[in-house]
Amino acid sequence: MRSRIHLPLALSLASIPGALSHYFFPYFIDNGNVTDYYEYVREDTQGYMPWKGNYDSNDLRCNTDSFQYASRTDVYKVNAGDTIGFGTNFGAQIEHPGPMQVYLSKAPGDIHDYDGSGDWFKIWELGPTSFSSDGIEWGVTGRSNFTFPLPKETPPGHYLVRIEHIALHGAGDFGGAEFYFNCAQIEVESDSTAIPEPVVKIPGVYDGYEPGILFYMYRPYWHNYSMPGPLVWPQSIGNSIYAEGVTGTPTGTWSAPAVTPLLTSAGVVSSSVRVTSTPLTSTSLTAGKSRYSFGATTAPVVETRIPAGTMDGVDAQASATDCAAMTVTIRTTITTTTIRPETSTTEDSCAAVTTTTTVTTTVTATDFAAETRPM
Repeated sequence: MRSRIHLPLALSLASIPGALSHYFFPYFIDNGNVTDYYEYVREDTQGYMPWKGNYDSNDLRCNTDSFQYASRTDVYKVNAGDTIGFGTNFGAQIEHPGPMQVYLSKAPGDIHDYDGSGDWFKIWELGPTSFSSDGIEWGVTGRSNFTFPLPKETPPGHYLVRIEHIALHGAGDFGGAEFYFNCAQIEVESDSTAIPEPVVKIPGVYDGYEPGILFYMYRPYWHNYSMPGPLVWPQSIGNSIYAEGVTGTPTGTWSAPAVTPLLTSAGVVSSSVRVTSTPLTSTSLTAGKSRYSFGATTAPVVETRIPAGTMDGVDAQASATDCAAMTVTIRTTITTTTIRPETSTTEDSCAAVTTTTTVTTTVTATDFAAETRPM
């Protein structure tokens, strides 16, 4: 185990204006064990400075000149299903707004010889926690350690684990988003034969024009944010939901105006949806539709909340991709002032699926009736 002296670097950072607002991730974490500084994380020459633009560079994989440190970086053995993560330099708390994501890339052989030119897949993401007139609250804010589950479906082998934080405070102009990222070297022990998907290449995963990268965050009343990159693997019950008729682009989205789909189930907490339809561009629409597709046998509850002044009806369709017996509950809550919530409809694709539907109308001015009818 190597030992390093950190004090001179800390002092030098303190003397550089703006340095302490920047960060990197030199500490790898496994099941609560925080390893030594750059012991299992590839060092680089970028240091505390962010990466901006240049989305076609190979150094976007693990940071500037990191491959030259591969041979001197150790490999940490983990088990699929472990809780792993990264810690920032000197415990720096992240204050820059923006999403965090984690990718894996399997080496064809020894990780020390692997430059990250193979396939990458996303295993975790952390986006906004709330939207309000005061702005967006982000899950990374005020934190210095970030841990997440290594999927139990991960096949055995050597992997690069890439953590990435995208700071959006200057992302209103192309190339203004700041990327902070590092890669750890791990060996996964597992009996899984699963094939991760979807996969991407780095570079290639971003072009800088994604709505989650070219993003002017200071616009008031943001209601949604589209996570850059592919969907998380493996797709949990949370991100196997497909919501039609909400704003956004075809990627993971953390909220939406007009129709806000939420999923709750025993042992499952997720606000992630995938948008697959034409965005709603107005808040004075006369109708809206949401379609949810489930690929698991747990008993999910879909809750659609419609705020006042947005639409006068909701059409909720629940279909199961796994025809095992399960119960899907659809709850629609409508807040209204002068518009009438007309109907809520449900449709089952499998005979084994039981769907229950309720519509609740919260009246803030004039009371209008809401009815539920089966499709």
